[in-house]
Amino acid sequence: MSEHSMDSLPLSAKSDLGGIAYSRDTIDQLYASICAWLRSSRLSTPMLSYVNPHVFNLALKNEQLRAFLAEADIVTVDGIGFATGVRLVQGQCQTRTVMTPLFDRVLATEDIPNLKAALIGSTDSIVAQAAAAMNKAARRIQIVDVCHGYHAIEDYLVWLKEHPGIDVVLVAMGTPRSEELMLAAKPCAKGKMFWNV
Repeated sequence: MSEHSMDSLPLSAKSDLGGIAYSRDTIDQLYASICAWLRSSRLSTPMLSYVNPHVFNLALKNEQLRAFLAEADIVTVDGIGFATGVRLVQGQCQTRTVMTPLFDRVLATEDIPNLKAALIGSTDSIVAQAAAAMNKAARRIQIVDVCHGYHAIEDYLVWLKEHPGIDVVLVAMGTPRSEELMLAAKPCAKGKMFWNV
């Protein structure tokens, strides 16, 4: 299969637990899907996130968060409690696919194109430190700009329009604010990968 056909394929096989969507795939399958998309023509606008017991409980009460998890292309099972819930309620074995090791693995990947990223979240000093640490670990993804996580959502939409050359938008503002931003930004940021880190 051509890397260019990734734009028309789902990045993960999804299911749901109590109406809360998650990706069933293993970390190896998710890693392969992400790298294939990064090597592709990148015409779609994927959203990557995670679910753990905290996110699950919030999503039960927050319709917008539930909608985001249903729409997101990848929702890793980032908590043993959620994986255990899948096994107990649905009788299916679900591996835990923690987001941090998956993200670290993609950062260390050599065989993807050189990509530009932006990081949004936390305070000015912490987001700058985080970007420096990620750039030190990354092989092909370079964070070229950062923004703290305390603006109004509309301000981020303006900020993203000022960064048309960004390929990957890393969001670290906590749930449900990160997911709210990603949903709002997706329509006006075609061809970028939004990754809730």
